[in-house]
Amino acid sequence: MLTEKQKALLKNRLWRLNHLYKIKDKNGKCVTFKMTPEQLEYFDGMHDRNVILKARQLGFTTEVCIIQLDLAIFHKKECALIAHSLPDAERLFRNKTQFAYQRMPDDIKLANPLVKETTSEYVFAKGGSVTVSTSFRGGTLYSLHVSEFGKICAKYPEKAKEIVTGAFEAVPLGGVITLESTAEGRAGYFYDYCTEAEKAMLQGKELSNLDWKFFFFSWWKNPQYAIDPVESLPVRLLEYFAEMEAKHGVIVNERQKAWYYAKEKTLGDDMKREYPTIPAEAF
Repeated sequence: MLTEKQKALLKNRLWRLNHLYKIKDKNGKCVTFKMTPEQLEYFDGMHDRNVILKARQLGFTTEVCIIQLDLAIFHKKECALIAHSLPDAERLFRNKTQFAYQRMPDDIKLANPLVKETTSEYVFAKGGSVTVSTSFRGGTLYSLHVSEFGKICAKYPEKAKEIVTGAFEAVPLGGVITLESTAEGRAGYFYDYCTEAEKAMLQGKELSNLDWKFFFFSWWKNPQYAIDPVESLPVRLLEYFAEMEAKHGVIVNERQKAWYYAKEKTLGDDMKREYPTIPAEAF
C-alpha cells in the first residue's frame, strides 16, 4: 500500500516524471529517468504546437514516451507517437514505453490497469492510451508526437501529408502536438514550420494556440559532447569557433572543440546538419 507521503508525491507531475520511470541509458543500463536541462527546457516551455530542431541523440523521443505514458495512466489522456517506419515504431514502444511500464510499482499499475496490450499500444481500464505507430487517423488525441518529422517530409512526402491532414486534425484545441527532428533539406512541412516558428520567436510575436513554437537544441548544449584533445585544431575550425562566438555568442571549451573536430572527421559535410551549432546550419 502507498503511504500518505507517497500519494502526495504522486500528485506532482514533475516529481513523477523524474522518479517513477525506468529507461535504458546509452550503455543499455536500467536507470531512473531524469530530465536533462534540454528536456526540462522543452517540458517547461511546452506550447500547444511545438517544433524542435535538434542535434542527434538528445533524448527527446525518450522523454516524450515517458510523458505520454504518464499522461495516459495518471490523466487518462489519449496519446500517440508517430515514427517514420513500422520497425522503428515497434522498437520505440518496446524499448521505451513498454520498458518503463513493466518496471513501474505494482500499486500504481493496479490503480489504472491495462485492458489492451499489443506490440504498439497500451489501453488502460479507467481511460488513457498510448499508441506508437507510423500514422494516426480517426479518434481524438490529447498528445501527438512525431519523431524525425524532417526525415519523413524528405523521404516520404505523401506520408508527411497524411500526418498533417490526418493525425494533426485528431488533436483539438487544448491538445499538444510536438514535431521533433534533425534537419533534412530546405523543403517540406518541417522546414516551413521551423522557419516560420523561428521567425516568430525572433520577432517576439505572441503565439496563438495554433502557432508553432520554436525550440532549438544544439550539440554544444550537451556536456557529454566533449572529449580530451589529442591534436591541434585546423585553422579553419579555429576561425569557425571564433566566428560563432563573435556573431552568435556561442562559447565552447577546448574539450567540446576536440569532440566537434573528431566527429566531423566521420560525418564530413553532414556534420552541420546532424550537429548544427546554430539553426541556419541545420538546413
